[in-house]
Amino acid sequence: HDCLDHPNGAQSITALWGVAADLEDLANRWRLVFGSAVAQSADRLTISGAGSAVRFLTPDAWADTFGEVPTRIDPHLRAVEIRADAATRLEEALRAGDTPWDRVGDLYRVRDDLGLGTTIFFAPTA
Repeated sequence: HDCLDHPNGAQSITALWGVAADLEDLANRWRLVFGSAVAQSADRLTISGAGSAVRFLTPDAWADTFGEVPTRIDPHLRAVEIRADAATRLEEALRAGDTPWDRVGDLYRVRDDLGLGTTIFFAPTA
């Protein structure tokens, strides 16, 4: 559990997000390492840890949830989720840095358009 101290209010990495077409096969592979920490539904695979998780969605579920159609369907990570302390502080920091962002549900999304190597989801606690 990483402790962060950034002007944007980032506190800790809470999840990694990925896409996989064959969740059944992927779940079996993750169970070899993490056993009962692996939970699976029809369109989501979650590997839970102490305050963090790795989440895989099917390509269709990713598109439905985040409005982006993945170009790859092999198992791969696409995003990191970071807990932030306050939405207003986060918004101020993103605007001050001229960082393009949008909202997806309760998450603030900074897309990989900036060449970050991944999409960042910020999840404010307040």
